[in-house]
Amino acid sequence: GIQNALQGSEADRRILQDKLEQSRSQVCELKKQNHELLERVHHLQNEITDSDMRRHEL
Repeated sequence: GIQNALQGSEADRRILQDKLEQSRSQVCELKKQNHELLERVHHLQNEITDSDMRRHEL
C-alpha cells in the first residue's frame, strides 16, 4: 500500500516538475517577446520624435 502511494506521489511529482519546466520556458519566451516589443516601441517613439523635430524645423 505504502509502496504504491510512494510511487504515485513520485509520478505526480515528476508531472508537476514537467509542468513547472514548461511554464518556466513559457515565461522566458514571454519575457523575450516583451523585450522585443519594448525595443520596437522605443524605436518607433524615436522615429516619431525625429519626424516631429523635422516638422518644427520647416
